[in-house]
Amino acid sequence: MQIKWHENAISDLVSLRQYIALDNLHAARRIGGKILECVKLLKEHPLLGKAGRIHATRELVVTGTPFTIVYLPQADSITILRIFHQMQQW
Repeated sequence: MQIKWHENAISDLVSLRQYIALDNLHAARRIGGKILECVKLLKEHPLLGKAGRIHATRELVVTGTPFTIVYLPQADSITILRIFHQMQQW
């Protein structure tokens, strides 16, 4: 299973790490690492998250963080669409 990143998801990850790093560089690295670990899990378990709010998508909560990964599972790939803070409206 191939993992693809939408440009919005890349931007989300970079932005959230930069914002967190303003206060705590260690936390920014830790949270970024947790997000990437969750994305790796999707390779073996593409239906790990719950059904998403948008048709055909799924949402995976990153345990121990306030972030959720929105992704689109397909037959041969998974596209990471967004990473958002759970208090965000999207």
